[in-house]
Amino acid sequence: MANAPSKKPAAKPTKEALAYCNDLINFEFKRLGNVKYDKKMLKDPNRGHWENTNAAYRDATGTFYRDPILDIKEGYIGINFGSRNVTVAMLDENSLIAPLRIGAKDFQKPIDKSDFQIPAILHFKNLENFLTDYKSAIGRPMTQWADLATSHTVIPEYLRASSNIFSSFMYDIKPWASKPSGHLRIKDKTGKMYDLHSFLALNEETEFNPVELYAYYLGSFINNMNNGIHLKYILACPKVFEQPALDKLLESFRNGIKKSLPVAILENEEIMQNFSVEIGIAEATAYGLTALTGYNIQPTPNKPVFYGVFDIGAYTTNFSFGLYKFSTEDMRYTYTVDELGSRGNKYLGGEILLEALAYEVLTQHQKILLKKRIQFTRPKDGKRFIGEDAFISNSEEAKRNTVIMINTLRPILENIGSVKAKTKIVLFDREGFKRKIKFKLKKRDLIKILETRVEIGLNEFFEFIKLTCARFNVYPEKIHIFLGGNCSKSLLVEHLSKKVARTALTEWNGELLNYYKERVVQVEAENKAARERIHEQTIKAKETLDMYNQQLEDSLETENDPLDSDPLDSDPLDSDPLDSDPLDSDPLDSDPLDSDPLDPPDNIDDALEDDLDPLTAPLPEPPDYVEPEEYVEIELPTQISLKEDIFDIFPYIGTNNSLAKMKELHIALTESNYFATMGAMGVAFGVLKGRQGGKLLITDYSKSEHGHIPFQYYVGDCDANNHLKLLVTPHTPYEQWVKYIPATSLETEIYYTIYPSLKGHSLSISKAKKAILRIDESELDHAAFLFIRAISPSKLEYVVGNDDFGEVEQISDSRELVLDY
Repeated sequence: MANAPSKKPAAKPTKEALAYCNDLINFEFKRLGNVKYDKKMLKDPNRGHWENTNAAYRDATGTFYRDPILDIKEGYIGINFGSRNVTVAMLDENSLIAPLRIGAKDFQKPIDKSDFQIPAILHFKNLENFLTDYKSAIGRPMTQWADLATSHTVIPEYLRASSNIFSSFMYDIKPWASKPSGHLRIKDKTGKMYDLHSFLALNEETEFNPVELYAYYLGSFINNMNNGIHLKYILACPKVFEQPALDKLLESFRNGIKKSLPVAILENEEIMQNFSVEIGIAEATAYGLTALTGYNIQPTPNKPVFYGVFDIGAYTTNFSFGLYKFSTEDMRYTYTVDELGSRGNKYLGGEILLEALAYEVLTQHQKILLKKRIQFTRPKDGKRFIGEDAFISNSEEAKRNTVIMINTLRPILENIGSVKAKTKIVLFDREGFKRKIKFKLKKRDLIKILETRVEIGLNEFFEFIKLTCARFNVYPEKIHIFLGGNCSKSLLVEHLSKKVARTALTEWNGELLNYYKERVVQVEAENKAARERIHEQTIKAKETLDMYNQQLEDSLETENDPLDSDPLDSDPLDSDPLDSDPLDSDPLDSDPLDSDPLDPPDNIDDALEDDLDPLTAPLPEPPDYVEPEEYVEIELPTQISLKEDIFDIFPYIGTNNSLAKMKELHIALTESNYFATMGAMGVAFGVLKGRQGGKLLITDYSKSEHGHIPFQYYVGDCDANNHLKLLVTPHTPYEQWVKYIPATSLETEIYYTIYPSLKGHSLSISKAKKAILRIDESELDHAAFLFIRAISPSKLEYVVGNDDFGEVEQISDSRELVLDY
């Protein structure tokens, strides 16, 4: 409840009391740049103010305090922390999902699309002041928007910024946080410099955390006296983050959001037990859930739905492939999603594509740029050129010039306008002065660059689907492909996705046919070999039996033939009665008691054995007899042929093409059907649908046994044509040894890159980075080899060893190599 002022007649408010009330009205304006609260708020007993804690001033001004505990909302907040924009959705106590207006500065104005997202940018104006205020309270500190700002109001300043203040902006918060190394230098608007280690190496005692500060502002836009207080948050999982960086990201968001809560909430231990910030399902999977709902694609009890997501954002691209089906095993759930595969590429995105175009245009105008003393930056895969020292720099002016060119060329990719073939652009020279430069743009060449790079990404995506299907031995009749990410709004991306899908299907069917033919030949050969083997075994067994029977028969004939004891052969004259001496048998020597006719012999078995009839006794088996094995024929494989329409491609939600497709599907496009109209909210909606404890069970099969995301690099050797010969790729399983090169040198070069090559083409070694594999002199062995394998997303392991029939016999201890492009 709001606390009532004293019933005693209030004295005339002092200037201090009035100033206090004015500060309360302007509280969110000073902190967040939001429109001031109305004055009636303070004196309305049903409203009041969270920060109106001074009882004396309340009595003097007749205003009310509002307990923030009254404003706690049940439900969850879903967050999509994008590279360029952040969106937030809310799941209320009635399980309804709706977007949150985190970008609105005035909630009384008509709703605008920009209300539902804010740019992921920070503008450091007076960072020292801000940090002092930030540390002054455990919750809702009185920080100043004038010292550090974010959201839409910063973008015009960013675009107009002169080169000497360009370093006061940070518009790559998420890409910076995803990198395992690399320091950051920020110069705020006062000119003070701040050097930061990489995200993972930040010293929280001496350095500030940009991700935490951004999360603080995001939490402040969520938790206020317009939206109420929210305690449960789910952050969509970015698949390009390795686990340590993901843990740090989660910690940063938890600390920042907690800082946005009122002190009365933070000091209530019982309430704070319900506070949580957790990592949810993968971003691409979350968008897939929204797209399935938006396009009204539902499984039936007998027919599950296969889906794939190609999510190309500003700096990263995420792939997802899964199975959406009815839940039959656990009655707690209505549906289940088996996430069969998930991958990310942190160097393919709209801004990276535009940076490549900017570099191409700037390098084509070296003559005029040299004359005007204009410099620019080089992207990671930018080609080197003779005389580049005069142009390539990391100065503020160089960075600013690259951004200016990127924004000039943006319409080519995003279909938001036109770019003239001849245009004048204002850039900054080395001294920071503006120079107007005439540029001639070869639009066809630039579009070709975009097409090549996007096609590489799409080839990787369909290869990823093919390999995932092979891994799980599933070959669907239909796969629904959803284009996600801001960059997929480009008509170029949609057009190329259909083209590459056709090519991928043809190649896939060709591979399946070849596999079928090879398998048929193999099975027929195995069956033939089995028949021949059993035939030989049968003949051998028969010969063994025949031989044994013959031997036995011959033996019996020899022992029992009656002709061998013919009475005619015995001569009575041969036995002379005189030859027997009667004295030799003394009747006294035999005791009649010793021979009882009723006593059995001492060994009954021997006696019986002696009496056996050899013609009726059972015959023992031959000692070397082997029963022939039973013939079981291996069935011929079933030929798999994928249908021509297996890939059904769905445009990015909210585009004209997606709305047209929904009309074809007879989907009601109402204002309340957010899932069918708000593509930008897709990830935030989906992460709420896939929350733990909901009616949808998500099972992730995409991680390794150790919980790793897939390997992030393409690793190999340099061939005779200076091309990268691939040995280990993101498709290579972890812990799988690959033979590399003879172990004949103490140092061996190996090459790696983040960039896949266009299908059918080799990647130039100039786009790869070199690393050294070192071994000891005692490990040199002309008969042994170096073996390499991936053990984590950015780490290789190598050993000296021998190939022992497919198994690696290690000669040396294993060593690790960290890759950092």
